[in-house]
Amino acid sequence: MGIREYLEGQGVTVPHGSGWRPIKCPYHSDRTASASVNTTTGKFHCFACDIHEDVIGLIQRDTGVGYVEARQKAESEYGEGGEGVSGQSEPGDSLFVGSRDKRGNRVQVSTRRSAGWRERL
Repeated sequence: MGIREYLEGQGVTVPHGSGWRPIKCPYHSDRTASASVNTTTGKFHCFACDIHEDVIGLIQRDTGVGYVEARQKAESEYGEGGEGVSGQSEPGDSLFVGSRDKRGNRVQVSTRRSAGWRERL
């Protein structure tokens, strides 16, 4: 599943084109576009909410599931290897979910422990 398909499925209008495109954030009410999505790299960034995610991270945020479950959902709906869904995961892997904490540090989720366990890189 690509980030464009996911956001459009959530009711967000994503302008056509490649690179960073301005959009209204689905996580707070917007009068003007405060977020951007990069359909080439599959990244989402809201400047007001300080959310930085890829499509897997957005699925996790919206559904409350872990990385593996979010990836399976993306692949089952749009097929393996779609835009924004890449890489391989095995049980026990530590997987980068494409998000950052409030200080800008990359956040990693380990499937070896509960989905809430995080560590700074």
